[in-house]
Amino acid sequence: MRKLSATLKTCLVLTALLSSPASWAWGPGHADVAAAVFERLPSELRNGFAPGVVQQAIGHDCHYPDSSEPFTVGQVGRPALDRLQAHGLKNRIGLHSDEGRAVAFGLLVDALREKQFTHAALWIAALSHSTADMAACNHDPLIHTATYGWAAWELMLPGGAPIKRLTELLDLHATAGDQPGGQAAFQQAIAALALHDDQRDAATALGAIMMYGQEGARFCGQRGAALMAGASGWVERQDAGARAQLWQNMAELGAWAVVRTVRDVEAALRLARDSGSIEPTPAVQALFQQQVLAWVRERKLEDDSLFAPLLRATPAAGVRAIGVVLEPTWRMNDALLGFSSRLLAASITRTLQQTGHPYVTLDVRGMLANGFPAPAEVPVVLIVASSLGNYQGLKSTDLDDRLAAYLAHGGRVLWIGGTTKPPVKALGVVAQAMRKGAAQALPVVDEEFVRGHVRLTIGGGDATWKVAHLPKTPAGWQQPLCPWLFDVAAGSNLEPLLKLEGSATACVVGVLTQDRKRAFLPVYAVTPHLLEGSECVASAAEPALDAAGCKMLFTALEYLK
Repeated sequence: MRKLSATLKTCLVLTALLSSPASWAWGPGHADVAAAVFERLPSELRNGFAPGVVQQAIGHDCHYPDSSEPFTVGQVGRPALDRLQAHGLKNRIGLHSDEGRAVAFGLLVDALREKQFTHAALWIAALSHSTADMAACNHDPLIHTATYGWAAWELMLPGGAPIKRLTELLDLHATAGDQPGGQAAFQQAIAALALHDDQRDAATALGAIMMYGQEGARFCGQRGAALMAGASGWVERQDAGARAQLWQNMAELGAWAVVRTVRDVEAALRLARDSGSIEPTPAVQALFQQQVLAWVRERKLEDDSLFAPLLRATPAAGVRAIGVVLEPTWRMNDALLGFSSRLLAASITRTLQQTGHPYVTLDVRGMLANGFPAPAEVPVVLIVASSLGNYQGLKSTDLDDRLAAYLAHGGRVLWIGGTTKPPVKALGVVAQAMRKGAAQALPVVDEEFVRGHVRLTIGGGDATWKVAHLPKTPAGWQQPLCPWLFDVAAGSNLEPLLKLEGSATACVVGVLTQDRKRAFLPVYAVTPHLLEGSECVASAAEPALDAAGCKMLFTALEYLK
């Protein structure tokens, strides 16, 4: 096992102290990744770096992509600035993109060729950051929600510990800096996953770097539930086994980035011995696009730890089951149905499992290709769509066509929607009655929303919950927002299902068609812990609906029978 030099240790301590504790996932942990990378660089390169250059790279430049500041000539040089701008990369945050990493790799090759070691160190640090972010655990749907939603809402674990204590463990630095166990796990994971230059050509190297977004999402997705179980077990019970599980999985995520960055630097050093610019040309981009399309076709639902224990492909013989549509986790924020839909869909599926309701899980790709199951077997399909748009060959129009055909054959649909309208062929009668509230993100302004309550208006109208938390969390990329309200006129074939009521307003936000074939609920109404009565997360690693969500779900399903 390699030991950190005094300079590297000093850099890590300074970075940890200077980093905001609110950043949590992969904040100070970026310094751990960068330090591990610089320790493992070929000696011919390591010897070219002055100590101050390495200290700058680990202490500051490892965070370089986390800024919206523009690139400057003083930082990167005129040729690099021109190259970045030619690829549409105007500010540092663009280095997180697939193309941004590829451009940075080419600039690293240039800097090494010209022996500009200060610039080379900057690009190595930046690549270590962007690569690490592709597998960072806060990009997992479950951990993302815990970090930016549950912690912000000040929710608790069953034993009374705040969720915030759990999320503070979900930065790599909490493992890599925990001596001796966590640090040893990190070093061992790097050794176990080690990669080195395999003499790949420039196009292959660029394609691999661009695919890190997809590959990192899968690698992280396989570990999300285990990370949450490990962190919560340690916080709740001081369970040494849970802590070891946390260390192991977190160490592997960090090591995944370290070994790839080391391999890429080794390849860049070799490619720098030849002449010629290395960048993502249209030909490279086309090959990369083919790789992504193949990846989207072949990705397995069971690779998502969020879904793996819930998958159920076919109903038991003679049993009519509820179908829940699931979408695999792609690159961070990428989705047909919306990034955050995965967690809510998994929570609904687990609730069906826990309550003994027959269900099947439906891979959205299979539904687009082959259509939905026969209504005689699956009479109701449930779709969570915090947003709706095309993604890498997955088309919302195909979903609309398949869903319309399913309805025409007698099926029924519960659509739990967010910022975009449901598809018009299948749910046109619902979509046509929708309009945005004045607040755009929610039906009413924030102040009115958090003072309001939601009420089921069907089946007696006696189920009412106050809004406990604002869906607009202080940080995070995905929030349970839905701006729609409904104009339900007499004879419109729509019945109010859910109302949002406040001191100044009362508006219909959920509806049911009179033929009992289509229903719509806003995503915030079913999101666990957003409404009153659910300040405790029963199982952080196995999310399920709370009491309010259960009532709304089963009421809607009952009326769709």
